[in-house]
Amino acid sequence: MKKMMLFLLAGMMLLSLTACTGTAQTTTTTAQTTAQTTAAAAPAADTTFALKEGDEKTIESAVFEGNVVVTGDNAQIMFIGCTFKGDVINKAGAYTRVGILSGSTVEGKCILTNENKEGTIDTPLPKF
Repeated sequence: MKKMMLFLLAGMMLLSLTACTGTAQTTTTTAQTTAQTTAAAAPAADTTFALKEGDEKTIESAVFEGNVVVTGDNAQIMFIGCTFKGDVINKAGAYTRVGILSGSTVEGKCILTNENKEGTIDTPLPKF
């Protein structure tokens, strides 16, 4: 009878240890999920460059988490070695030049939403 009680007690202790381990993992997983949800819920802020007529700006080695929006008329902005994690949206008007040069990367899309509906891609390749 004592042996039976001893085995029963040992079995209950083993089950209780397993239950404690499961609870700790669940708590850790819940905390990680909450942190991931919070990070995903907060979208990155958009960056807007409102260019005035005649402006010539150069932005170097910047990292943009959200979308980049360019507006203005008859101006120029050059991005050199920048990282765009969102979209690059060109809402600029007539004669505005937006350049993405020298090692810049765009993870999103390049979107042209101005009334002109045209764009020029300058490359170092020979033109035929």
